[in-house]
Amino acid sequence: MKRILFIVSVFAAAAAISADPLPDQPRLEPNKLFKCTEQDGVITVANSAPSRFCTAFFKVDLAWQPDLALRFEYRSSAVDGGALPDLVAVNFFLPDQRTAYSGMKAGAEWKEAVIPFSSLKLTKGNQPLNTENRFVRITIYSRFADSRAPGMTTLELRNVRIDRYAAPAVPREKLPATLGPDRLQKVKGMTCNVLPEGIIEVSGDQPSRFCTASLKLDNLIHRPDLVLSLEYRNPPQDCRGSNLNSVTFLDEAGRSTGASFPASSEWQQATISFASLKPPGPFLAVNLSYRIVDDEAPTKMKFEFRNCRIEVDPNYNPLINARISYSALPLFDWRKEAGATAYRLEYGADPDFSGDKTSTVEVRWNFHSPSAALAPGTVYYRVTALPSGKEVVRDKLVIPERCHSWTLPLYDFARIAATPRPRLLPLALSDHQGDPQALTPQAETLLSFQLPPNPEPYREGADPEIRTWIEWYDKIAFGVVALAGL
Repeated sequence: MKRILFIVSVFAAAAAISADPLPDQPRLEPNKLFKCTEQDGVITVANSAPSRFCTAFFKVDLAWQPDLALRFEYRSSAVDGGALPDLVAVNFFLPDQRTAYSGMKAGAEWKEAVIPFSSLKLTKGNQPLNTENRFVRITIYSRFADSRAPGMTTLELRNVRIDRYAAPAVPREKLPATLGPDRLQKVKGMTCNVLPEGIIEVSGDQPSRFCTASLKLDNLIHRPDLVLSLEYRNPPQDCRGSNLNSVTFLDEAGRSTGASFPASSEWQQATISFASLKPPGPFLAVNLSYRIVDDEAPTKMKFEFRNCRIEVDPNYNPLINARISYSALPLFDWRKEAGATAYRLEYGADPDFSGDKTSTVEVRWNFHSPSAALAPGTVYYRVTALPSGKEVVRDKLVIPERCHSWTLPLYDFARIAATPRPRLLPLALSDHQGDPQALTPQAETLLSFQLPPNPEPYREGADPEIRTWIEWYDKIAFGVVALAGL
């Protein structure tokens, strides 16, 4: 069974990642509501009467792919001294509905727009797309806000094309980072006041069991050597029962991880080690909350915090909780990332993944094992999902001095794959130098093997027939298993 699983995994890992050719490019369609002209590669669209919209229509016939993007340059101009529109937006149309996409700010100067297909979602239900979805039309338009009067305007476009897209690497936030008032984000029903000595007071506008402040993080990658520290205190009248304060980190998918601390009317120091957190990341925000967990009536909650920082832990030991691999050919594996068509794995002795100490490989599946033995020591690795460029994991493992580099024997998998099914017969024959007769004695022995009768179930108060059970299991465990070679 192990050999079968190994064969399957090798075939899967060796499968080539096919790159489909680029689809046909968008074709401009005439529309009776707007005047469209094209000269020297610039498409000019003008509305024939005052309107909130000025739209260019493009006909397409292409399937959604996560590694594609629509690219174009645009600018707007007013007519007869009118005002510029507020935004430029794009709609992708399926045969029966359209997708949702947020617009970009309009302007009189040329600007470039890039709309990754991976960012598109269906308008109805806000659901992501898949390769079965097929676009039939794309519209690019400028628009006046609903609060403004319609106007006459012109929209110019150039270099409208469908192209391959690879997201830029997620930047890592500079450290140390002080999470002060400039990081505060609006939370519905909450008010934050900045007091003397850097104290931030958080209060609820209405009776509730929660009181929350949200602090913005700039794509902070999970690193086990980081800590978040802060000081906090709560109103004396609320410091009872099991009321508690919590710190919660949020990523772009809304997943969270964090820790909690008991309420206190005196200033308390709280420290959260990132090594203790489950690393979804990158983190977009951290929420500081105070909660009444007892079965009490809601009230207007309030708490204070100060000196909130994220910094490198000087006492961090990189070998604590590190994975140990006694094989010099370790298996790197990680969670699957939605929309990923491949992964880029980087591993080596350099924690910054630079220079010739780092090996890089692109794989289709969420696992990989090196073909050559690695040197004993700490191996740092990180995985990036493609084509999004999102970092999936950054971790390390330790290979001790006393390790092995055992490998399974190599077979001619191309020859086996080319043979008719079942494909295991050539593999079995390869163990016996292609001689089918070598398998006959083993098969005859298995066929002639007789199992002892199954003992009766044990009954309370009856003779458990210990000897019968021992004989039966001995026959099974050391008979059939040994003969089958498992």
